[in-house]
Amino acid sequence: MIRFATIADLETIADIDAVSFAAESWPLERFAADLISEHRKTFLADGGFAMASVLGEDLDLERIAVRPELRRSKIATEILDEIIKFGQHKGVERIILEVSENNLGAQRFYAQMGFVEITRRLGYYPGGIDALVMTKEITRGKHN
Repeated sequence: MIRFATIADLETIADIDAVSFAAESWPLERFAADLISEHRKTFLADGGFAMASVLGEDLDLERIAVRPELRRSKIATEILDEIIKFGQHKGVERIILEVSENNLGAQRFYAQMGFVEITRRLGYYPGGIDALVMTKEITRGKHN
């Protein structure tokens, strides 16, 4: 079951992020601010979460993480499906995200979910690693 997270879920989200991203994990304060923000939604599943914000006609997928031992168990797919439904409800036209050029598993996952690369952000990540910017067109009431 996917639900919107609350500030009571702060430690759970920070823990999932820490085991998923290690040195690139976000600070606790960032999650606390995002959880009380009117502009961001955090989707929480057992073992995974995602953070997204609506920016005009775009829904920006800012973060998605699943505990390493639970990867490939459809948790990310279920979370992303909920984000798509949320975007449709909000009337957005597309979902946009950045993914490291080194994260081939995530790139494959997003491609399987219908995302396509539209550009690169050079040196976006620590160490000068490029980000692939990917997008998925959605329409209200229709899951592509």
